Amino acid sequence: MIKDIEDYGISQNKESILYRLLLYIIYFLFLCFSYSTYIVIYWSYIGFEWEVNYLNFYSSFLVIVFFVFISPRVFDARSYLLNLTMTINLIPSLVLYALGGMRFGLAMVGWVALAMVFLVSALPMKRITAGSISSKKLLYLTSVFILIFLFSFLPFGGIKNFNLDINEVYNLRDEVSANLPSIFNYLTPIISKAVIPFAVAAALFYRKYTAAIVFSMTGILVFGFTTHKGAIFYPLMAVFIYFALKKSMSYSYILALIIGLICVSFFDVYMISENSTNGLFGLYSNFLVRRSIMVPSLLDYNYIEFFSENPWFFWSSSRLSLGLISQPYAVTAPYVIGEAFLGSLEAGANTGYIGSGFAQAGIWGTLLYAIGVGLVVAYINAQSRTIGLPLVAAIMTAPAVTMFSSTDFITLFLTHGMIVSLLLLSLIEPRRRHASNNSRAGGFADGFHVDNSIRR
Repeated sequence: MIKDIEDYGISQNKESILYRLLLYIIYFLFLCFSYSTYIVIYWSYIGFEWEVNYLNFYSSFLVIVFFVFISPRVFDARSYLLNLTMTINLIPSLVLYALGGMRFGLAMVGWVALAMVFLVSALPMKRITAGSISSKKLLYLTSVFILIFLFSFLPFGGIKNFNLDINEVYNLRDEVSANLPSIFNYLTPIISKAVIPFAVAAALFYRKYTAAIVFSMTGILVFGFTTHKGAIFYPLMAVFIYFALKKSMSYSYILALIIGLICVSFFDVYMISENSTNGLFGLYSNFLVRRSIMVPSLLDYNYIEFFSENPWFFWSSSRLSLGLISQPYAVTAPYVIGEAFLGSLEAGANTGYIGSGFAQAGIWGTLLYAIGVGLVVAYINAQSRTIGLPLVAAIMTAPAVTMFSSTDFITLFLTHGMIVSLLLLSLIEPRRRHASNNSRAGGFADGFHVDNSIRR
């Protein structure tokens, strides 16, 4: 029976709080070690400073204890997403707070925002459906969309501009973008963050492993056509999360795997010093530790520091303002921060709900975005109770990571695939109904069995 409940996205096995706390402390210490031996040595010029504050270091443990102990005891989609934002936002910010000289007031904005997400996400929600289509049929439909998208590059010199050299992406991005119609700027994030991860997750759910491999490879093709390297990693992220949650309905298991990935970066950093002429070493640490984990928190601090002393946007650069609010800057917030902290107007310093909310309206903008994030988490949690946590988490991790760390909350829905991912969730046929329809033919529904006792 417990296994059946896990299939619906709820684990009856309450995680050991002390064990998860221990893992978070290890994760924090490992990131501190990586920060001291890699980040400040190779990346100090972009703002990573070495300014140890022992009071901040030890008080960081109290912050970790607080959020671990207020996190949900039962592991469901809400618990998964809250722990995910702790992994992405909270712990890296504490590393900068302890070792990077970040002030208490700046750090407090992020902690208050995270506490608001915890609070709002606890609101009860019912699943909203936009139809009733089995995920297998949706899988076929998304396959068609992906194929059409890939073939649409051919009339615009797609083969000529095709590139798989990850070191050349920034050199070629302007050229590739100039050759493609502007609609691709909207379609590419939607396909790479929403449609392809959904196809991969649905293929894994139905044990169509060959199809899952093919869909994952389409992410490589999207990268080759567009130079957006995230397209490679979003399908891999879906595979990683799906199998991790099928293996163990526990975030502690995922956190342990992430710690393992950090350990691999230690070897990579060692090889940089031993093979300084080999450009392959350092790519792994650069993408995982610097770009994926540490940079979003640094940018959150940069946003809060800059817009604490300069005018806010009040959403004047958004189409939602209808042009009624005059813009205080000639460019949008990411480019304002890029010029202020990186010295280049061409550097788009995108960040998640904490920093981008502060750019719009200070602490009130951050809290407003935190409320929105909490509502999204609550809605995803409602969906997972009838669809299943492994499938929902694999589909939603890419847009959730984007929401937490790399785009404005409103932009997230318009151009980064969140609305498409939520729509796909609302179209999937609930597993209880699907299982009930198939139980007359023998009690099995696409590889899982439902015990009638869970309906009572």
